[in-house]
Amino acid sequence: MDWELAVNGRGVPDEDITARGDQQVRLLMRRGVAFAWEALHALGISVPGHAMIARVSASEVLASPGEFTGHVTFFSAAFADAMRVGHAVEGEGIQVYLFSEQCAEPLAAGTASA
Repeated sequence: MDWELAVNGRGVPDEDITARGDQQVRLLMRRGVAFAWEALHALGISVPGHAMIARVSASEVLASPGEFTGHVTFFSAAFADAMRVGHAVEGEGIQVYLFSEQCAEPLAAGTASA
């Protein structure tokens, strides 16, 4: 699974985010969830019936305590189930899981703005 996570992860763009700490985490997560939602929504339109999961996460930058970075990783539902992705494990940090079935509708206008 570590290989899959390393190859598949997408960084959440953050060059314009100047906030740090909790506010930075909120902005990264909001932006990451909006991206993941739209990607899963587009998948549902182009390839209906293909169950996918997106994991949106934020973690502290090792070299810069108090600064955070965000990531979005996509998994097929079958892979996620086999690897137990999406099952809460204590100590894994800040994570949100979105399932393709939840993203059947596009986000409302203005929802993704940071």
